[in-house]
Amino acid sequence: MASGRYQGVRNGVRPRRDMLFLSHANPEDDLVTSWLALQLAREGYAVWCDLTKLLGGEAFWDDIQAAIEHRTAKFLFVLSRNSNRKDGALAELTVARDVERKLQLQDFIIPLHVDDLPHNEMHILLRRLNTIPFRKSWAAGLNQLLRKLRKQRVPTKRNFGPKAVNEWWKSHFSAGTGIQHRREKILSNYFELERLPESICIHALTPGVARDGLAESLAYPAMVQGDSLITFAQADDFAAELGDGRIWSSRSVKLDEFLPDQQNRNYVYTLLRLAWEKMATSKGLKAYMMSSGKAFWFAKDQVLKDRVAFCRPDGTRGYRSLVGYGSIGKTPAGEKRVRYWHYAVRPVPNPGATSGFWIKSHVLFSDEGRNIWESPARLHSARRSQCSDWWNDLWRDRLLATMSWLAGDGDQIAIPLGRELCVRLSKFPALFDSPVSYTDPVAGQEIQSVDDYRPEGREAADLK
Repeated sequence: MASGRYQGVRNGVRPRRDMLFLSHANPEDDLVTSWLALQLAREGYAVWCDLTKLLGGEAFWDDIQAAIEHRTAKFLFVLSRNSNRKDGALAELTVARDVERKLQLQDFIIPLHVDDLPHNEMHILLRRLNTIPFRKSWAAGLNQLLRKLRKQRVPTKRNFGPKAVNEWWKSHFSAGTGIQHRREKILSNYFELERLPESICIHALTPGVARDGLAESLAYPAMVQGDSLITFAQADDFAAELGDGRIWSSRSVKLDEFLPDQQNRNYVYTLLRLAWEKMATSKGLKAYMMSSGKAFWFAKDQVLKDRVAFCRPDGTRGYRSLVGYGSIGKTPAGEKRVRYWHYAVRPVPNPGATSGFWIKSHVLFSDEGRNIWESPARLHSARRSQCSDWWNDLWRDRLLATMSWLAGDGDQIAIPLGRELCVRLSKFPALFDSPVSYTDPVAGQEIQSVDDYRPEGREAADLK
């Protein structure tokens, strides 16, 4: 194969069918085909595509007919108005159909429907086949295709994967490709506090008062350090829990004098975290303990139809699901098995000069919509499968929807620190002004996200 031409049967041994053949209309459908080839290669599949030659370090086969006859595991036909009438694409389709009939291969040809071509206008060789829809969302179409390839045990190869795609990309595109010299607003996951209180309180506890579990029993965030209760709240704010005589004395310290000490800064960090946790719990969110801290999630039916309407910083409006589900096969009795996913947020306080919270996004899973799985490994595996087609705009919108829900009718989230004291957190993240913008030279603006995608004609997506 030094010449790059496919040689077919050699020494009486037929090569293994381990390749995905991507057929498309050239150049009309190059954009979606290039994107799809790279995504499949990133998942470890050996891809034959005239647009990505030598991807994965393998030779490119010039003999198309031999490649389809002897090496192709699945023939992926990028179906569009263009490929439906293009001689080159239809010739490849005819070869694939002959191979499928001769060898009696099941689901050998997989049409990928990328535009609005009506079913009754499809080529006669394709009308009997079930197509995978890519028109509404490339991401959703890819996810459905990957599930099909995994279900039918199409083999992957070691020399394909993220590293191979990265090397191919670096060899074909310069670092400046896609850079646009125009300013752009960039959203972050950092939400600023309006201001922190001017002082922090240190209450000396009366000798003999039990310290264990004391802070957890209080209505407002506080922490016990030695014989002191450190908090933003006044002593009177704890009268209901502590009663008379449990606080010996109190003093306040200016926060700008308190914060420079690293240990004191850690105290304020903890108080802000506890304040968020109490606020989120009071609004009905559930807490799940992760190795990095508590994440707060929505249970099934906690909000109407499990969706939340919200407004983006640019004024546009939308809504997103914060709980969803998918089918994961059937029970031995033949009943459908379902797993639920739950969007979750984890707060990371910043008590610095520009105080606020980084809000980290997570996804958790349950069997019935209310009890999160205990196994971290099981959660990790489900997360990789479920979120493979969650693009940046979907993660962004779910974060914005959650913060909007916490804010209610206002533009800020009130986080109580005491009976008459609270800090106010913006429901919109901090924006950054970038001097340049970037357009993916392959994907461009065509890649769309999907919310609660379900394949056509089915109640729920089959998930790995």
